[in-house]
Amino acid sequence: MQHKNKIKENFSKSAENYEQHAKLQKDLADRIFGFIKELRPNSILDIGCGTGYLANETARHFASAKVIGIDIAEGMINKAKKEYKLPNLEFDVQDGEVLPYKQDDFDLVISNAAMQWMDSYKVLLKLKEVLKADRKYVFTTFGPKTLYELKECGFRINDFLPAEELEMLAKRAGYDVEKIYSEEIKREYSDIKQIVKSLKETGAHGVKIDRKQSGNGFKAMKTYREQYCPDGKATATFEVIFCSLIARR
Repeated sequence: MQHKNKIKENFSKSAENYEQHAKLQKDLADRIFGFIKELRPNSILDIGCGTGYLANETARHFASAKVIGIDIAEGMINKAKKEYKLPNLEFDVQDGEVLPYKQDDFDLVISNAAMQWMDSYKVLLKLKEVLKADRKYVFTTFGPKTLYELKECGFRINDFLPAEELEMLAKRAGYDVEKIYSEEIKREYSDIKQIVKSLKETGAHGVKIDRKQSGNGFKAMKTYREQYCPDGKATATFEVIFCSLIARR
C-alpha cells in the first residue's frame, strides 16, 4: 500500500480530470446505488467519495437524508464542493481510517473503489463505531486479479486483498456478510499508454516497471502489445469485489 501522504498528493493532482477518465468508477457507483436505492436511511456516509458523483446521486435520491462525502485528498473534496451543491449534501476532508463522528451517527455507509487505498481492517473497526447496529456498509473495491495483464508483462502493480480475506476481516470486526463476490470486468483501450495514462489520471500512480522481471519499460510495453493487443486494441482486466456488510453489536 502506498504511503498515505503520497495517496493524498496523487488523488489531489488527479481531481480536475478525474471524471473524464473514471468511467469504470462511475459504472461501479451506479451498481452500488442499485444495491441501496430501496433502503430508507436518514444519515449516510460516503468514504473515499472522490469528486462526489455517488454522494450526489445518493443525496438526490434520499432527499430527506443527510449525506456526507469524505475523502483524504483535499483536491477531490474541493472539486466535489464546486460540482455538487444539494442542500442535504456536504463534503469534508477526512481519513476513512480515523473518523471524527459519534457512535451511531449513520444509518448507511457506502464506499466506491476506495477501500484498496486504506487499511481495510482499521476502516471496518472504525465504521462499527459510527454505523448503527443492524445497518449496512456497502462497498466496492479492487481484487488481486486487477491488471494481471500488466503484471505478467513486467509492470509492478499495487497489491489488493482477495474477497476471501476481506470476508474474514469483516467477520473478525463483527459484521455479518450479507453478500460478497468478485467480478472480472474487461476494459478496452487504444494502446497500453492509454491504460497507464488513465490509471494516473484517476489517482493510481502505482504502475511501475518491475526491472527485475522486464528489464526496462520498452520491453514491458512490447511484451504487452504482443500478448494482449492482437487487434491493435489494449485490454485490461479489473477484478471488482462487491460487498454488503451488516454491523452487529
